[in-house]
Amino acid sequence: MDQLIAKAATLLEALPYVQRFRGETFVTKYGGSFMDSDDPATRSGVARDIVFLEAVGINPVVVHGGGKAITKALAESGVETRFEQGYRVTTPESVKVVEQVLSHEVNPGIVRMINELGGKARGFSGKDIFRCVPFRPLGQAGEPIDIGLVGEVTEVNTAPLLECIEQDITPVISPTATGEDDQIYNCNADVAAGQAAVALRPKRLVYMSDVPGL
Repeated sequence: MDQLIAKAATLLEALPYVQRFRGETFVTKYGGSFMDSDDPATRSGVARDIVFLEAVGINPVVVHGGGKAITKALAESGVETRFEQGYRVTTPESVKVVEQVLSHEVNPGIVRMINELGGKARGFSGKDIFRCVPFRPLGQAGEPIDIGLVGEVTEVNTAPLLECIEQDITPVISPTATGEDDQIYNCNADVAAGQAAVALRPKRLVYMSDVPGL
Protein backbone atom coordinates (compact mmCIF):
# COMPACT_ATOMS: atom_id res chain seq x y z
CA MET A 1 0.00 0.00 0.00
CA ASP A 2 2.83 2.39 0.86
CA GLN A 3 4.31 1.86 -2.60
CA LEU A 4 0.97 2.63 -4.26
CA ILE A 5 0.64 5.81 -2.21
CA ALA A 6 4.18 6.85 -3.15
CA LYS A 7 3.50 6.22 -6.85
CA ALA A 8 0.25 8.18 -6.69
CA ALA A 9 2.07 11.07 -5.02
CA THR A 10 4.70 11.02 -7.77
CA LEU A 11 2.03 11.12 -10.48
CA LEU A 12 0.26 14.02 -8.78
CA GLU A 13 3.56 15.89 -8.54
CA ALA A 14 4.18 15.31 -12.26
CA LEU A 15 0.66 16.33 -13.30
CA PRO A 16 1.37 20.04 -14.01
CA TYR A 17 4.40 19.01 -16.09
CA VAL A 18 2.32 16.46 -18.02
CA GLN A 19 -0.44 18.98 -18.68
CA ARG A 20 2.07 21.58 -19.84
CA PHE A 21 3.85 19.32 -22.34
CA ARG A 22 1.06 17.05 -23.55
CA GLY A 23 1.22 16.87 -27.36
CA GLU A 24 4.79 18.23 -27.45
CA THR A 25 7.96 16.51 -28.69
CA PHE A 26 11.02 15.64 -26.59
CA VAL A 27 14.32 14.65 -28.24
CA THR A 28 16.35 12.39 -25.95
CA LYS A 29 19.93 11.19 -26.30
CA TYR A 30 20.20 7.79 -24.63
CA GLY A 31 23.64 6.42 -23.76
CA GLY A 32 26.29 5.93 -21.11
CA SER A 33 25.86 3.48 -18.25
CA PHE A 34 22.08 3.67 -18.62
CA MET A 35 22.42 1.69 -21.84
CA ASP A 36 25.58 -0.32 -21.13
CA SER A 37 24.67 -1.54 -17.64
CA ASP A 38 24.57 -5.28 -16.96
CA ASP A 39 21.57 -4.61 -14.72
CA PRO A 40 18.35 -5.20 -16.70
CA ALA A 41 16.46 -2.88 -14.33
CA THR A 42 18.78 0.01 -15.19
CA ARG A 43 18.42 -0.56 -18.92
CA SER A 44 14.67 -1.04 -18.81
CA GLY A 45 14.19 1.98 -16.54
CA VAL A 46 14.88 4.38 -19.39
CA ALA A 47 12.58 2.44 -21.71
CA ARG A 48 9.89 2.58 -19.05
CA ASP A 49 10.28 6.36 -18.84
CA ILE A 50 9.85 6.60 -22.62
CA VAL A 51 6.71 4.47 -22.43
CA PHE A 52 5.40 6.74 -19.67
CA LEU A 53 5.96 9.82 -21.85
CA GLU A 54 4.03 8.12 -24.65
CA ALA A 55 1.21 7.24 -22.26
CA VAL A 56 0.74 10.85 -21.12
CA GLY A 57 0.73 12.24 -24.65
CA ILE A 58 4.33 13.42 -25.02
CA ASN A 59 6.17 12.43 -28.22
CA PRO A 60 9.70 11.10 -27.55
CA VAL A 61 12.34 10.95 -30.29
CA VAL A 62 15.38 8.91 -29.22
CA VAL A 63 18.94 9.11 -30.55
CA HIS A 64 21.15 6.48 -28.92
CA GLY A 65 24.86 5.87 -28.50
CA GLY A 66 26.75 2.61 -28.35
CA GLY A 67 30.47 3.31 -27.95
CA LYS A 68 31.16 0.43 -25.56
CA ALA A 69 29.32 -2.05 -27.78
CA ILE A 70 31.36 -0.83 -30.77
CA THR A 71 34.66 -1.22 -28.90
CA LYS A 72 33.72 -4.76 -27.87
CA ALA A 73 32.62 -5.74 -31.40
CA LEU A 74 35.76 -4.31 -33.00
CA ALA A 75 37.94 -6.25 -30.55
CA GLU A 76 36.04 -9.46 -31.25
CA SER A 77 36.42 -8.85 -34.99
CA GLY A 78 40.15 -8.26 -34.66
CA VAL A 79 39.83 -4.69 -35.97
CA GLU A 80 42.25 -2.26 -34.36
CA THR A 81 40.72 0.64 -32.43
CA ARG A 82 42.75 3.84 -32.52
CA PHE A 83 41.94 7.27 -31.10
CA GLU A 84 43.15 10.74 -32.13
CA GLN A 85 42.42 13.74 -29.89
CA GLY A 86 39.88 11.58 -28.07
CA TYR A 87 38.04 10.61 -31.26
CA ARG A 88 37.76 7.07 -32.60
CA VAL A 89 39.47 6.78 -35.99
CA THR A 90 36.92 5.07 -38.24
CA THR A 91 38.26 3.14 -41.22
CA PRO A 92 36.21 1.62 -44.08
CA GLU A 93 36.70 -1.74 -42.34
CA SER A 94 35.59 -0.55 -38.92
CA VAL A 95 32.59 1.49 -40.16
CA LYS A 96 30.99 -1.76 -41.32
CA VAL A 97 31.21 -3.04 -37.74
CA VAL A 98 29.93 0.30 -36.42
CA GLU A 99 26.84 0.20 -38.65
CA GLN A 100 26.15 -3.45 -37.82
CA VAL A 101 26.39 -2.87 -34.07
CA LEU A 102 24.54 0.44 -33.87
CA SER A 103 21.79 -0.09 -36.42
CA HIS A 104 21.27 -3.85 -36.35
CA GLU A 105 22.04 -4.82 -32.75
CA VAL A 106 21.80 -1.90 -30.31
CA ASN A 107 18.93 -0.13 -32.09
CA PRO A 108 16.60 -3.16 -32.39
CA GLY A 109 17.34 -4.00 -28.75
CA ILE A 110 16.12 -0.59 -27.59
CA VAL A 111 13.05 -0.77 -29.83
CA ARG A 112 12.22 -4.24 -28.55
CA MET A 113 12.58 -3.14 -24.92
CA ILE A 114 10.18 -0.20 -25.42
CA ASN A 115 7.64 -2.34 -27.26
CA GLU A 116 7.78 -5.13 -24.67
CA LEU A 117 6.92 -2.58 -21.98
CA GLY A 118 3.80 -1.54 -23.86
CA GLY A 119 5.16 1.35 -25.91
CA LYS A 120 5.31 1.80 -29.67
CA ALA A 121 8.76 2.33 -31.15
CA ARG A 122 10.29 2.10 -34.61
CA GLY A 123 13.99 1.84 -35.33
CA PHE A 124 15.91 3.84 -37.93
CA SER A 125 19.49 3.58 -39.09
CA GLY A 126 20.95 7.06 -38.87
CA LYS A 127 22.23 6.72 -42.44
CA ASP A 128 18.61 7.08 -43.58
CA ILE A 129 17.95 10.11 -41.36
CA PHE A 130 21.18 12.12 -41.13
CA ARG A 131 23.38 13.66 -43.83
CA CYS A 132 26.90 14.71 -42.92
CA VAL A 133 30.26 16.09 -43.96
CA PRO A 134 33.58 14.64 -42.74
CA PHE A 135 34.44 15.83 -39.24
CA ARG A 136 38.03 16.97 -38.79
CA PRO A 137 39.04 18.05 -35.26
CA LEU A 138 41.93 20.46 -34.89
CA GLY A 139 45.29 19.39 -33.51
CA GLN A 140 47.42 21.33 -31.04
CA ALA A 141 48.88 23.44 -33.83
CA GLY A 142 45.45 24.12 -35.30
CA GLU A 143 45.84 21.64 -38.14
CA PRO A 144 42.86 19.44 -39.13
CA ILE A 145 43.27 15.79 -38.15
CA ASP A 146 41.99 13.05 -40.44
CA ILE A 147 40.02 10.60 -38.29
CA GLY A 148 38.50 8.74 -41.21
CA LEU A 149 34.81 8.10 -41.64
CA VAL A 150 33.58 10.26 -38.78
CA GLY A 151 30.83 12.64 -39.80
CA GLU A 152 29.41 15.94 -38.61
CA VAL A 153 25.64 15.96 -39.09
CA THR A 154 24.46 18.81 -41.31
CA GLU A 155 20.95 17.74 -42.41
CA VAL A 156 18.08 15.76 -40.91
CA ASN A 157 15.42 13.93 -42.90
CA THR A 158 12.47 14.78 -40.68
CA ALA A 159 9.71 13.24 -42.85
CA PRO A 160 9.83 9.70 -41.39
CA LEU A 161 10.22 11.10 -37.87
CA LEU A 162 7.19 13.37 -38.22
CA GLU A 163 5.23 10.46 -39.66
CA CYS A 164 6.04 8.43 -36.55
CA ILE A 165 5.02 11.30 -34.28
CA GLU A 166 1.70 11.59 -36.12
CA GLN A 167 1.12 7.89 -35.46
CA ASP A 168 2.17 8.10 -31.77
CA ILE A 169 5.25 5.99 -32.46
CA THR A 170 8.65 6.73 -30.91
CA PRO A 171 11.47 6.93 -33.50
CA VAL A 172 14.73 5.38 -32.25
CA ILE A 173 17.73 6.49 -34.33
CA SER A 174 21.30 5.20 -34.45
CA PRO A 175 24.15 7.75 -34.71
CA THR A 176 25.36 7.05 -38.23
CA ALA A 177 24.94 9.26 -41.29
CA THR A 178 25.36 9.32 -45.05
CA GLY A 179 28.00 11.58 -46.54
CA GLU A 180 28.02 13.50 -49.80
CA ASP A 181 29.99 10.54 -51.20
CA ASP A 182 27.13 8.18 -50.17
CA GLN A 183 29.50 6.54 -47.68
CA ILE A 184 28.28 5.64 -44.19
CA TYR A 185 29.89 7.70 -41.42
CA ASN A 186 30.12 7.18 -37.67
CA CYS A 187 28.75 10.22 -35.79
CA ASN A 188 28.74 11.59 -32.27
CA ALA A 189 25.34 10.75 -30.79
CA ASP A 190 25.23 13.95 -28.70
CA VAL A 191 25.73 16.09 -31.80
CA ALA A 192 23.26 14.02 -33.82
CA ALA A 193 20.62 14.48 -31.11
CA GLY A 194 21.31 18.20 -31.10
CA GLN A 195 20.84 18.44 -34.86
CA ALA A 196 17.63 16.40 -34.62
CA ALA A 197 16.40 18.94 -32.09
CA VAL A 198 17.32 21.86 -34.37
CA ALA A 199 15.30 20.26 -37.18
CA LEU A 200 12.30 19.12 -35.12
CA ARG A 201 12.16 22.12 -32.74
CA PRO A 202 11.02 20.07 -29.73
CA LYS A 203 10.03 21.55 -26.38
CA ARG A 204 12.85 19.69 -24.65
CA LEU A 205 16.25 18.24 -25.58
CA VAL A 206 17.32 15.75 -22.91
CA TYR A 207 20.82 14.26 -22.61
CA MET A 208 21.11 11.12 -20.49
CA SER A 209 24.77 10.70 -19.52
CA ASP A 210 26.94 9.28 -16.75
CA VAL A 211 29.71 11.82 -17.46
CA PRO A 212 30.14 14.14 -14.43
CA GLY A 213 29.79 17.86 -15.02
CA LEU A 214 27.58 17.69 -18.13
